[in-house]
Amino acid sequence: MKIGQPEWPELDEPIVVDKDGFWAVWHGGEYIDIFRSERGANQSARGENPDDGHHAVSMTNTTGDEFDPEEPEEYVRDELRAWIRSEGQYH
Repeated sequence: MKIGQPEWPELDEPIVVDKDGFWAVWHGGEYIDIFRSERGANQSARGENPDDGHHAVSMTNTTGDEFDPEEPEEYVRDELRAWIRSEGQYH
């Protein structure tokens, strides 16, 4: 582990959240995948390869800031909001 990197939780199931037309899938770990389609996000969450046109448009490096193991969905939604503010206009 790198110094300063959080210890990412082991998730029983991936977390899928949506916000403003984007979907985020987090399997636990350093990255959250961002999708423009709910279908692609759900396929990714099930471990399937998303169909054509439903692939991830981006990924974001999670910071681990304010991660609450009691509310992991809110953490992922906050990370998705931050990505939308900085990158969403390009996708």
